[in-house]
Amino acid sequence: MSYDWKGLTRPAKEAVGEVGIVTKTIYFNYKYALQLMEVNTGEEYSFAHFVRTIAHEIAHCLLIDYEPKYLNIDDPHTELHQTLTIQLEIYLWTLPEIQELSKLQLINLPLN
Repeated sequence: MSYDWKGLTRPAKEAVGEVGIVTKTIYFNYKYALQLMEVNTGEEYSFAHFVRTIAHEIAHCLLIDYEPKYLNIDDPHTELHQTLTIQLEIYLWTLPEIQELSKLQLINLPLN
């Protein structure tokens, strides 16, 4: 879990013989977990924003896999990254798991 960012992707490169393998670990801010447990952490950590953050971090992972130079650029938030993030977010919202979690978040909203 991350305490300083909403999400963070950490790539690591290892050599297995003469083959280079890149692994990726994604971290999410602990406040997303609190929000899912019905602790109000504000709009900044809402379920919708969590889905957006998941898409953002998966976009980093895909670009690392398919654009080898991506590992060495100063600002990884390129136009391609932004486009990919948008497309991934649209896709994530079609998944039954995301739809179900979204319904549960709405059901559990406190009544005013």
